[in-house]
Amino acid sequence: IRALGHTGAVKSPTFTLVNQYDATPPIYHLDLYRLESPEQLYDLGWEDWRDSGVVIAVEWPERAEALLPENHVEVRLSHVPPRARRIEIRDHGVLCSDWQEKLSLTSKP
Repeated sequence: IRALGHTGAVKSPTFTLVNQYDATPPIYHLDLYRLESPEQLYDLGWEDWRDSGVVIAVEWPERAEALLPENHVEVRLSHVPPRARRIEIRDHGVLCSDWQEKLSLTSKP
């Protein structure tokens, strides 16, 4: 979110379901944990955002998996004991063909 120009706080939208961040392009951060049905996404504005060129970051995407676009980037974070994190990135038709070669991550314990 910061890489796209947002300078304020970034928090999970656990109780509001959606946070919007001023960035270029705009970012909508969704937390679907409390979603009762996938169709509730439409009440949040899903149709307006999905094909509008904004970035949509979704926590708990499996709650509305059938509504997610076919082309997307999946990022999974997991804990690795004792104090590390694993980041898995899967491209589903969005990133350039050599994205793995261009990605360089440095992790400090």
